[in-house]
Amino acid sequence: LTREERLQVMQHAPSDLVGRDAELADLHAAYHRAVSPGPSGQLGKVTARVVAGEMGIGKTALVSTFLSELPPDARVLRVECTPARTELPFANVGEWVREMTGTRAEQPLDEVIRTVEEMLGEFAHGQHGAEIVKRLAELVTGSLAQADDEAEVAHNRRLITSGLRRFFARVAVEAPLVVALEGLQWCDRPSLELLTQLVSREDSLPILALLVTRPSDRVTPFLQGIVRIDILGLSSDNQVRLLQTHLGCREGVRAVCADLLPRAAGNPFFLLEMVDALLERGIFEIRERPDHTHELVRVEREGESAGTLPSTLEQLIADRLNELPAEEHNVVDWLSVAGGPLRIEDLRLLAGNDAEEAVARLCARGVCDERDGNIDVRHPLTRDVAYLALDRLERVRMHRSVGEYLAERGVARGLSAAIVARHFSRGQQPSRAGDFYLEAAAAARASYQMQLSTRYFRRALAVLPEGDLRRLSAREALEAICRVQGRWKERRRHLAALRTLAKKSNNPQWVATALVRTARFDLDDGRLARGLSAAQKAEQVAQASGSAVLQVQAQALVAEMLRDLGDMQGALAACDRAIQSAQHADVPARRRADVLRTRGTLLRRVGRVHEAVEAHAEAIAVFRQVGARRQEARTKNALAYAMFVLGRFEDAIALALDSIRIDLAIGGRFQIAKTLSNIGQSYGRLGDLPRALAYLKRAREAHERYSDQDSRADTLLCSAFVMLEAGDIDAAENLVGDAGALTAVTSSAYDSVHEKILRALLARRTGDSGAAVMHAFDARQAAEAQAYVAFHFYAMAVEAAARVDIGEQHTGILLATTAMGAIGTVQGSEYGLETRALCCEALRKAGSPQASELQKRAAEYTLELMGFIRDKAARKTFRRRGIVVELLGPAEDTGIGRPETAQVGTDADVDRSEREISELLPPLDADPSRGADPDEDLDREGLNGLERADEADGVKG
Repeated sequence: LTREERLQVMQHAPSDLVGRDAELADLHAAYHRAVSPGPSGQLGKVTARVVAGEMGIGKTALVSTFLSELPPDARVLRVECTPARTELPFANVGEWVREMTGTRAEQPLDEVIRTVEEMLGEFAHGQHGAEIVKRLAELVTGSLAQADDEAEVAHNRRLITSGLRRFFARVAVEAPLVVALEGLQWCDRPSLELLTQLVSREDSLPILALLVTRPSDRVTPFLQGIVRIDILGLSSDNQVRLLQTHLGCREGVRAVCADLLPRAAGNPFFLLEMVDALLERGIFEIRERPDHTHELVRVEREGESAGTLPSTLEQLIADRLNELPAEEHNVVDWLSVAGGPLRIEDLRLLAGNDAEEAVARLCARGVCDERDGNIDVRHPLTRDVAYLALDRLERVRMHRSVGEYLAERGVARGLSAAIVARHFSRGQQPSRAGDFYLEAAAAARASYQMQLSTRYFRRALAVLPEGDLRRLSAREALEAICRVQGRWKERRRHLAALRTLAKKSNNPQWVATALVRTARFDLDDGRLARGLSAAQKAEQVAQASGSAVLQVQAQALVAEMLRDLGDMQGALAACDRAIQSAQHADVPARRRADVLRTRGTLLRRVGRVHEAVEAHAEAIAVFRQVGARRQEARTKNALAYAMFVLGRFEDAIALALDSIRIDLAIGGRFQIAKTLSNIGQSYGRLGDLPRALAYLKRAREAHERYSDQDSRADTLLCSAFVMLEAGDIDAAENLVGDAGALTAVTSSAYDSVHEKILRALLARRTGDSGAAVMHAFDARQAAEAQAYVAFHFYAMAVEAAARVDIGEQHTGILLATTAMGAIGTVQGSEYGLETRALCCEALRKAGSPQASELQKRAAEYTLELMGFIRDKAARKTFRRRGIVVELLGPAEDTGIGRPETAQVGTDADVDRSEREISELLPPLDADPSRGADPDEDLDREGLNGLERADEADGVKG
């Protein structure tokens, strides 16, 4: 019988799986566990098994036999990972979705979105439904959603996870689902993380996941905790049974193959390859006996040596490939160069019109497999051996042909362009390879895949010749990435190369870009004067080049550096120029919004708070429109602080809480500390000290937990201020000391002034009014130089009260009346009430004739603040504040002590506040990148919630 005839017979013969009864039973037990109904009516339970073993040990045969024995109602999703897509994020998730929806990578995005939505059915509804459908459709077409930071990447990852989970649920509620993923050692990392996260949830669904892999340090950490089924070598008896089943004969097998069994070491693939090679060489033959049974015999021909078998599997495969007909060998060569499966029409165009017949013969020989129209070698080692055996020049020609074919087919889009680039690189066409590497790198950067982006930009630099101006974009991107990652040495090297190339290019836009990056580098390095010079030059060159985008970047940098140098008016003027430049159509809306946010902060610091509110509100509208959720959260927090400055404490709390909800939804907790601090300060001004201290405590913990240094000193100083009002002087002193240590390192002028004011308050509270005068005077001088309006007038009021304490009544009166007059001219101040109370106290103690009139003015301001408070309980706690009592007199319904005797609250109040924050925020030791789960309501509902995804998400919305 020929091999083809034997294979036709074997199609109707029993499976050739031998010696795997125990492993097969384990798989059936896992399936039974997955589909068994739960005690509360659940349809089943998500179950996972790892099928692990060396190459050729029989993993695929075991899984294939198990799948063939499943009940007819079971649905099977079987996908194989390929090494060609190992480094493409979510490439395998995209393949799974394509498999489930019947879509192709070449289809238009809108068409894929409709198909995915139809397949998900009711599971496509809900608050996040549209986003989930779009993310899955993007993966099908080989692209990733854009992201500006890690939080947005984490948010997109959660949407993809939820989408795949809904796909599985959609199928599993109708019939049991078995997901078989082979070649897991080549799975890209994001897909691997997503998969293990899904199976670890153990939803109440009849799903069995089979993860087939070789032993690999790369995947082992992700498979911890999942039950393993290890596939070991076959015993000698089982090897003989395998050969008998494979050959279709029993007689002569043990005797003829006795010397082969030890060499195979129990590996079925190695054993079968050796026997098939001997059959094809004519050394073994299957002969029919008189009783119509078959027998395996060794043929010894006169004058011919029996020949020796190779000692390694690679040599054996190479010998078999060399014995193939030319047209079949050609197909294997093209598959080896491609590095993964090809469609039959691809092979026809690459290998010739006779490729289809050659593929059929290769599949019959067991060299190749066909699955859903895709052709690939059955064992990866065959690909490696065939590739290494190719002539170097032939290999170069074939890589070039594959690259050109893929480029013409439209595959070179987004991250997939890296695959085409690799072929052109190996095809010795570095120029075209560089173009495609740059395209892939840009796509990776747009989706915030920084590690992958860096890798592709570096490959582009490796293939592009020195002096090629295309290297400019790679250098520019790598400098920006190194800045984000804090790699100063490498950043400096890329910046130097960028400057050299920009100068050589004589292109004004690249010159302006190099100057902008130089200015940013100097700003980050603290060299403000030098950076300001570079930024101003960049602004001039950008204007000459006509690039509005670069103009905005340069002007924003000028504003930042002038602000830090203390020239607030100059900074505002630069912001105004940037906003004017941002009107150009080429400038992205979010760039203009960034400038508006910066301008709002500057306006607030110089006392133009109403204008700051308008700037922040406009920025929020733009960020919301473009979907920049992280920036929207940050700007809402800035607006919350502006409302706090205006005395709208309840509005400040509401905006800050909304900012936190956005941050939690996208997994961004690294700015939450500042937001928590703003909430705590607002509660402190409302007189709710237990809540204030609880939020400020959680803010300090968040700074520590997430190593968030942004505004950490400010949080400590604000906590000390509330501690002072609560009467805990020791705790306040400790916090001010910690803040002083941080300020000494950061050299922040803002925090330095704030610290001096707190030290003046502490000194006065402890009876050292002389030291209070010194600290307040220093704070006043520094605040005036920096144009920090609120700090300036508050420091003046503290100094006035302290000077009266030490007997300098005239100076104290002058400072107090000046501060009272000035505080009334600003649009708002975070210390408006405190400044007025201290001025009134100084005038009253000094016996000033203006005391009563200014007391009346301060009382009117206090009543105005109280009028902003809508909540009755908050109005009551505000009315009980010590400084409010001083200005308005004792409240009628309670006896109120002075500030020195203010109480933090009962233990019940503190516990209530802690519970409130715990309900708002997850534990601080939780994964900060996890964020809110789009299916959190579904988890509460269990399977019923999964069946009613639209209703559950609708309730959540």
